Amino acid sequence: MLIADVMTPDPVSVREDKRLLAAKSIMEFSRIRHLPVVNAHGDLVGLLTRGTMLAASASVLAHLPAAESDRQLGAALIRDVMIRSPMTVDAGAHVSTAAHQMVTHKVGCLPVIDGSRLVGIVTEVDLLRLVEQAEKLHMLDSLSPPVHARP
Repeated sequence: MLIADVMTPDPVSVREDKRLLAAKSIMEFSRIRHLPVVNAHGDLVGLLTRGTMLAASASVLAHLPAAESDRQLGAALIRDVMIRSPMTVDAGAHVSTAAHQMVTHKVGCLPVIDGSRLVGIVTEVDLLRLVEQAEKLHMLDSLSPPVHARP
């Protein structure tokens, strides 16, 4: 099975020149943990994760009162906090290749690209959903009597 079969196509993304507070709002509203960052041409240039957002907040804003923290977060640009040149996968790659990359490098997602253009995202949830579907199919097969071909 290919990544194109399990990825989320055209994922929510954000431009690198936008404010970090906007990205935080998008992630909270969309209930997502991974936010690809693109340039004006739609090319992938980075990745924001819940972890990078928390790290940025903790390192820069932890000692500030909440109102000041939001003001500082509002002033920060996404390009200042994003993961630059994140690991990616091609839509034509095999699912096992992406799973191996994610496990080996302990990442929760891989942006899916065509050249340098963002076309999708595959997350650990997508891969777990695939496992769940495979298990359901296997269970259904074990509940059905075998079909024998007649001579």
